[in-house]
Amino acid sequence: PSSLSDTRLKSNQVVVPADNLTSISNAIETKEYDLVKGTDVDGTQLPTKRRGGFIADDVQAAIAGSDWSNIVGAKTVNNTEYLTLDYSRLVCVLWGVVEGLSARVSTLEATVHALAA
Repeated sequence: PSSLSDTRLKSNQVVVPADNLTSISNAIETKEYDLVKGTDVDGTQLPTKRRGGFIADDVQAAIAGSDWSNIVGAKTVNNTEYLTLDYSRLVCVLWGVVEGLSARVSTLEATVHALAA
């Protein structure tokens, strides 16, 4: 699904330092897990196969202190609040980490070429 992302809709735009994004990325571990047996919050039967992914609580802890409330949210079902995770928003974190790593690789390659010359 597409989201409105036009610059005219966003104020106070600043680049997030790669080090900040790397710290967030390093604090989030990919987990392997089983879903609790039973039905999902919407009443559908939960899959029984082992799964991989992130845990919203872990992501929330990793972004603590930031105002990035659009990554971890909450949904109330049957008077119980559950954390939600917007995986598409995590792309921004990963993108910044990749950019930082790409810059480091370029620097290392330039150093290797200079030493070899």
